[in-house]
Amino acid sequence: MSHGIMVCDVPLYRDITKVNIHAYLASKLVCVDSVEKLELLAGIDQTYEFIITLAVLDKKDITERVIKIKEKFLPSVPLVIIGHHNTVKTNVGNVLSAYDQLSIVKYIIKQLNWTATDLMNRRIDDFIPVPLSLIAHSPHAIEDLYINPKTQIDEYTLAAKKGDLLKEMIKSWKEMDIYCVYISSKKRLTAISEVTKFAIEGSNIAIESNDEQMEKDAVNQNMEVFSETFSDLNQFEKLSEGAREQVGVLVQKTTILIGKILNRKGTVLNPNLKELINTFNKEDQSYIPQLSFLSMYISIQMMRSESWFNEAVEEKVRYLHFFNNLALFPLYKKHPNFPKTKNISLHYHNLSMKEQELYDWHPKISSNLMSSIPGVPLGLDQLILQHHGTINGDCKSSNINDEISLLSKYCCVAELFAEHILDSEGPLNQKLKEEIIEKMKKQITLRSYLKLMSLLEEIRI
Repeated sequence: MSHGIMVCDVPLYRDITKVNIHAYLASKLVCVDSVEKLELLAGIDQTYEFIITLAVLDKKDITERVIKIKEKFLPSVPLVIIGHHNTVKTNVGNVLSAYDQLSIVKYIIKQLNWTATDLMNRRIDDFIPVPLSLIAHSPHAIEDLYINPKTQIDEYTLAAKKGDLLKEMIKSWKEMDIYCVYISSKKRLTAISEVTKFAIEGSNIAIESNDEQMEKDAVNQNMEVFSETFSDLNQFEKLSEGAREQVGVLVQKTTILIGKILNRKGTVLNPNLKELINTFNKEDQSYIPQLSFLSMYISIQMMRSESWFNEAVEEKVRYLHFFNNLALFPLYKKHPNFPKTKNISLHYHNLSMKEQELYDWHPKISSNLMSSIPGVPLGLDQLILQHHGTINGDCKSSNINDEISLLSKYCCVAELFAEHILDSEGPLNQKLKEEIIEKMKKQITLRSYLKLMSLLEEIRI
């Protein structure tokens, strides 16, 4: 399937555009939230057939920068700019509103010289995905809706019939970790038209309403979408589409969570911690953010079936995996010759004695830094200290201890599994998954950890 790329930091616009591009052009849309990421992906892949961008990002006009990137890497592809701009260029179109999806589609078709026959002959899957964040704007199912409970198998189950009320169904799907439903591609044009209409009406009601709760509800719905910060970039290409989507949701939820803590009125951050967090945000393609969010996803998957698991536990797990490896960033900074996208432990023998000590004790360093953040969950510093399976924060696997908290054991097993996934070569299939679990069982032989490792066999990766 062909693909285009979009620069957009508004979740609702991204989702609406993705489903319309899929429905009308039988194309996938890769979405990024910065011009820098556009340049990165355009430099790697020159097969994008079109570019869509907001004119303004973070209150700054980005049109000239996007045009320069297009002319450098993708000179012949059409570019659609959404919003006001005065630039007149070949292969550059202007659509004033992201809600005007038909104008976006028509401009791309015209510039690519696609005929009606061309569009009819373009291959499209039997079912196309629609995020719940869009479906939720309609009180009833606009068409028969299907779910794909086994995301690695091309199997779809009818979950709601046209006209069924959706509120309770959507709640049930979210409890099942399903954030996307599917519609038959044969009925996609009318269905997506209705989905778009309800989404636009729903968002306008929220914007115009004086009811603060209604606005909050609209924001919450729009956050339950596929994050493009990580899920569309190639570091997670080994994961199934469903897993990438869920990792993306975690990225968004965690970004909001951390932002609320850091921007709390009166909070003064330890300068070292502030620098590490800024590095984390800038290095979103490097190994540490990959490891953090993948470990987070695996931990939560492992815990979901436990009776004690709840929203507060999930929040604590997200904090833990966000902060626990921050102290490793200085090692990457000291050694720019080491690939940022690789585990620095692979270069452990090249580190000085002092640097090896920093690596070995990074849980303790990160744990100590937590003391400067008011409002984080109680006991988070101890969880971070123990997340490599040791009581005192020494992360050498030979010192694995059975006397740490159960939550730390879950996160220890999840992070070790994530490390093996990121360090492995080739696609992540069932065979590789089994091989990784067997390696882990040889690394850690304590019964309580082995029991948790058995849960890895069931999680969706």
